[in-house]
Amino acid sequence: MLKALKIENFRGIKKLETDALRRVNLFFGKNNCGKSSLLEAVFWLFGMSNPRLPSTLNITRDIFRYKKENFQALFYGLNDKEAISIVGTDGNGVSREMGVVATFAPERKIESSEINSNALRSNIVQGTYELKISFSLGGIAYDPVSCSVLTDTDGSALTTHPDTNYQEAEVVNYLPPSRGNFEVTEAVKRLFLMKQESRLTDALSKIDSRVRDLVLAGDEVLVDFGGDMRLPLSVSGDGMRKIFHLLSVILSQSGGAVIIDEIDNGLHYSAMQPMWKAVLEAARRSNRQLFITTHNIDSLKALATVLSGCEDLQEDVLTANLVRHAEGDVCEVIPYDFPAFELCINQEIEMR
Repeated sequence: MLKALKIENFRGIKKLETDALRRVNLFFGKNNCGKSSLLEAVFWLFGMSNPRLPSTLNITRDIFRYKKENFQALFYGLNDKEAISIVGTDGNGVSREMGVVATFAPERKIESSEINSNALRSNIVQGTYELKISFSLGGIAYDPVSCSVLTDTDGSALTTHPDTNYQEAEVVNYLPPSRGNFEVTEAVKRLFLMKQESRLTDALSKIDSRVRDLVLAGDEVLVDFGGDMRLPLSVSGDGMRKIFHLLSVILSQSGGAVIIDEIDNGLHYSAMQPMWKAVLEAARRSNRQLFITTHNIDSLKALATVLSGCEDLQEDVLTANLVRHAEGDVCEVIPYDFPAFELCINQEIEMR
């Protein structure tokens, strides 16, 4: 698990550094302070050998075209003259480091099939835009990987050059607010394949005591609520489905991390306490590290209530305010231990 993180020149973060990370890390703060960028940096760091991740990061923001300007958006302020640097260190002092540089090669052979009306425009600069990703683990450097796009196309092609000698051991799942169900479907299938669906049933029964069991029929989950027939999960309320999605992904692996942007998105405030209790227990049970964002005060209050009744979980959780300072445009992680966090909640001190 990461204990420290340092980010430079990535997305909305010019510079950020913290050594306060725990098993569950909840970040809150104003809009555009760098919360989502922090989550994306962690995701990329755990997939540093995957040259398709720059594209995946754009897809989470509904950017689907492989265009130079879309990949420039990975750099702080679109300044791709400055390298991206992301460094994480675990509790044993083992570091994983990655750096990203951009290059542009303005000359290449134009095939006849590519000639179109754009070739008649005087301001078209043809060439290849490439991101080169260098990375190391525990001080051992591996061969860089890269991805590239052609600047004179409509953004329909991505070329990647992976390192086939490195295999990432950590499994990390990313759940952005706008995600589809693919991640969840694969996680549920894995749980049933491993005969671990009882872990999910146990967690859901603590949210709704009527839950008896779960079965998977094709891609549909059926729930026994104690009636004559099992019912599709899809007919359950938003709270039950949201919590099911979160828990299925967390519990589907042992170790690694789960990244959740806007964890409470779509949840009624009455479902937030059960959600937090189930998520915290699932993270410990599956030994997974969580990186989470929120800007919902009801969610923060619910977490404070859950932690006040579960002292053994308090040491697992970092609650931190992410603040962007005008001077130097540096993002600061301001951690709260539980007494300080609870005091701010009880005294209604604004932390967000």
